[in-house]
Amino acid sequence: VHVYQTLLKRYHQKGNREALLLTALDAYKDMEDLSLVKDGKYQQRLRSLMQEFADVEVCAEVYICLLESASAEMKLDERLALVHKALKDYPDYPRINVLKNMEAQLRMPTLKVEFAPVYPGDSIPFEVRHRNIHRVQLNVYQLDMSADSIALEKIKEKNVHEYGRLLMQKDYELKSDIEVLTTNLALPPLPVGIYYVLVQDVDGKMRRKQVGSLLYVSSLYAMERPLGNERRQMAVVDRKTGHPASQAEVAIFEKGSGKWKSKASYQADERGLVALKKESGR
Repeated sequence: VHVYQTLLKRYHQKGNREALLLTALDAYKDMEDLSLVKDGKYQQRLRSLMQEFADVEVCAEVYICLLESASAEMKLDERLALVHKALKDYPDYPRINVLKNMEAQLRMPTLKVEFAPVYPGDSIPFEVRHRNIHRVQLNVYQLDMSADSIALEKIKEKNVHEYGRLLMQKDYELKSDIEVLTTNLALPPLPVGIYYVLVQDVDGKMRRKQVGSLLYVSSLYAMERPLGNERRQMAVVDRKTGHPASQAEVAIFEKGSGKWKSKASYQADERGLVALKKESGR
């Protein structure tokens, strides 16, 4: 800290505002790294530098530091406003591309969808997390395979058509915003089976134009608990009612040589319970 104080005094006396700003910026960054400033004071000091040295082109570095250190509380539109001001005020700064890349990253469209297992005959609610996307198309593929098929691990967005047939196609309109939004949607009911849902950005804004997710439709739900001595108990119930699934079959598989091999099979008792022996697999 003493070294920085000496340098700041010297640059101030010489009237070297550029060196004064860069030294102050380095001092604040080191103090932040050493946790010597807390409770958002680092951000406050950066904003103070932005005002004091607005006439110095190298002040663009303050904007870069402020954006890089921005907390989750700083909204996306505020970050973009900072980027735009820096681009407007310092268009010829040598490192201006850093700010341009930040803007591109902040505006980059995102799309994420996940499905939880659902009950046959029920509508299928799901959430889509998205940013800067107007429309999506959902393609539902029915997979002709069992849950122990090793091919499930090979299915990707680009090759799903090789493993299943297109069963349904639906378009959805989304509210487009620079902030990440969550939209609740629903698919019509599907019968028992394994499906792959491919979600496509209709407008083609995303670099990765589609995302996919497996969807399991089953009336059964299994829970496990340890019994001690490396044994465990599984309870199989109806996913909707919670009633025991008596006589349900439970199979244990182990992965080897690029495929799943059957290790053991059990049958649930009248309470839907199965005592599993010590063994690896799923």
